[in-house]
Amino acid sequence: MGAIILDEKNKIVGAGFHAEFGKDHAEVVAIKNAKKNGADLSNCTLVVSLEPCSHYGKTPPCTNLIIESGIKKVIVGSKDPNPVVRGIDLLKEHNIDVILIESQEALDLNKEFFTNQRYQRPFIIAKAAITRDEQMAKDDGSSKWISGEKSRAYTHEVLRSGVNAILTTAKTVLTDDARFTIRTNDSVSELTTIVIDRNLELLKNKNLAIHYARKSSKLFLVAEKIPNDITLNPNTEIVESTFTDGKLEFESLLTQLYKNHSIYSLLIETGPTFLNALLDKNWIDEFVLFKSPNSFHISSDRFKLDLSKLTALKEEASWELDVDVVKTYSTQNWRVHKH
Repeated sequence: MGAIILDEKNKIVGAGFHAEFGKDHAEVVAIKNAKKNGADLSNCTLVVSLEPCSHYGKTPPCTNLIIESGIKKVIVGSKDPNPVVRGIDLLKEHNIDVILIESQEALDLNKEFFTNQRYQRPFIIAKAAITRDEQMAKDDGSSKWISGEKSRAYTHEVLRSGVNAILTTAKTVLTDDARFTIRTNDSVSELTTIVIDRNLELLKNKNLAIHYARKSSKLFLVAEKIPNDITLNPNTEIVESTFTDGKLEFESLLTQLYKNHSIYSLLIETGPTFLNALLDKNWIDEFVLFKSPNSFHISSDRFKLDLSKLTALKEEASWELDVDVVKTYSTQNWRVHKH
């Protein structure tokens, strides 16, 4: 969420954004910034991407500060879907002129928040790299490397860096022995990793890279049952989830991750079987596809991504990234207006 404060000449005198859950909201940061700049807020307009909150949560209501600041006009880019929020009404009750725009830009800016509020689950991004013949792996299941160096950098710098956690399967971990960290330039950052591991296969091999010593992230193993006597590494937890006929009840897991573990955005990096299943069930909010000019020269469809399943999503953008073509797709579910 973002906010700016304009003076009577429409000059920006304050700006802010919501940097972290539990920290000051965008309008609070903007008002503090404007005061620091010596602005007379009684002659200013607040422009905010999301309806100001009106209830106590991790922070006090933003409406209180707006009213106290003396601001007389507020332009709101999108209405908050949370039914307990009535910020617009409260501001109007205090004789503040409120204009609600509900622009597509504001809706897109708040897409993760809207998804969280409306569906009580994380915002889900999936990525896949495919060869020109739509394969995601070689005959042995390995996938290094399909996409080019710049595409791999984009995955780390943009996709992994922009989410709370990454989700994968035990099969993918065992095949690639990946750490699922964030590598940017010469630095490596931790990323909370969720592994669907029904029978806790990963605990049988403590030498896997995924078991690195974590300081600021967690490793969640999603299993059917939590053993009574088990010793886990620090920052490793088992999430007991429901499996029906051997298949994970994905909706139940998403609810657990959102409500119990504060996972608000999730990047999925797995093989085609799981991705195709998620596309079948319309569980993906955004899909990022890297198409390489390379080919593995295999005839089997075992590791093939079914591109026909992407027809349920809308293609948003397409561009070239060195040798690869990158395409993004989305459901746009967050753009649904609810008044």
